[in-house]
Amino acid sequence: MKRKSLGKVIAILLMVVMAIPMLAATINIRVVVNGEKVVFPDAQPYMDSSKRILIPVRFVSEELGAKVDWDLANQKVTITDSSHTVVLIVGKKQITVNGKTKTLDTAASVKNSRTYVPIRFVSEALGATVEWDSKGKSVYINTNGKPIVKDKVLEYRGFSYVVEEGDEYNPKGQYGNEFVMTKAMAKIVFIREENNPLTLRLQASWEMRNGDFYKQCEELEEVLSQQVSKPCVDKIMAYVYKKTAPEAWLDKKEFSDSNYRITVLSNPNSVVELCIYEK
Repeated sequence: MKRKSLGKVIAILLMVVMAIPMLAATINIRVVVNGEKVVFPDAQPYMDSSKRILIPVRFVSEELGAKVDWDLANQKVTITDSSHTVVLIVGKKQITVNGKTKTLDTAASVKNSRTYVPIRFVSEALGATVEWDSKGKSVYINTNGKPIVKDKVLEYRGFSYVVEEGDEYNPKGQYGNEFVMTKAMAKIVFIREENNPLTLRLQASWEMRNGDFYKQCEELEEVLSQQVSKPCVDKIMAYVYKKTAPEAWLDKKEFSDSNYRITVLSNPNSVVELCIYEK
């Protein structure tokens, strides 16, 4: 009996350890080059088990202006610009810059048939300045020699939102709470009342100033996913998407995971409201 129990414990521990890189890879990462946010249409940046950010290698040519050569037989990536030659081999932690080799704590990789390289080491090897903002989950890269200017980040109880150009930020909302109206017109309210378990109020609207309802829902899902478990988020969003017209009702419904209780409600005034409470 004891051996069986021990075996179960070991199996559970192995599952947890194996899940750590997968959890890290789910973080939504922003990349900003010379003040402009980079849009990744398909392959997305991810964080590996060494807490390093890797980006699709084509980002290097498209955003950093370097030439990229891929040697399939040797799994070798060669990156060149006017004054730098950078060589990486998939799975190897060595990087060679202008003939000098040093060992990193991560390696280039292939994921979903795409080659990824560590963004900091490659960018710095090409002479760029790089900074990581953990609050906004953002990598800032400047190739123009100018100081990096980071975006404002709203943060409270583990949830955060990066205020981007085009967003409307209000530091003095109702009851002293601060909120942002996103470009798509979603409303994200941080409830900064010390004894209030209500942490965050999220709203999407069909009719607000030509807002994009489905884009708003994507933005709310992104914020919600930072702390709420994925199975719970999936159920919440499936319910939210049942509102297929401004006049449609969504009866008040409650969802929960181990840390949060979330209520969803929408009446015919076109607004869907999600309230996130700490347990």
